Amino acid sequence: IYHMDYKYWFLFSLWNIVIIYLPAKYFAKKMTKKHVSLFTLLFSGAGMIILGLIGLYMGINFLGIKYTLYYMPFYLLGFLYGQIKFDWKEKKILKDSIIAVCGIIWFLLLLKTNLYTIEDNLLGIFTRFTASLLGCITVISGLLYIIKQFELFKEESHIKWRRKFLWLGTHTMEIYLLHVFTLNIL
Repeated sequence: IYHMDYKYWFLFSLWNIVIIYLPAKYFAKKMTKKHVSLFTLLFSGAGMIILGLIGLYMGINFLGIKYTLYYMPFYLLGFLYGQIKFDWKEKKILKDSIIAVCGIIWFLLLLKTNLYTIEDNLLGIFTRFTASLLGCITVISGLLYIIKQFELFKEESHIKWRRKFLWLGTHTMEIYLLHVFTLNIL
């Protein structure tokens, strides 16, 4: 229970995330009808704080707490992104500014911090999460820009590419598992 960082750590981490998220959403729905998303995030944040406190007391590796704390913010950001209806086409300057700032901060963080060797404590988890989030925003935005430049999402090819991305998203677990076993053999 203290060394869940071998091979299938993500299953237990996902379980931890769901154990925090589902009650948070349940209680948010019981409390309010208007601000369910906000209360879900608040209760999930409280669950992360409790998990962090357990990690401080029992050790950050207990029950894969550090991995849950690494990945739960992405889970919650995905939830938040799905709840917010925001038209980025009208806010192109804002979007480009956010991407540029994220890219610059990410680059500076990579220059100043060795993310591999920092300690596994709450500050290290926060630093890695921040670098990961900024990197994801920068890299994914860059990939979307390239896709848009090559017009891969023209009206006639849009459905074909959407199916490919959907297939990839559906099968990432299998792809991950196959690559782990292939690396072990190599």
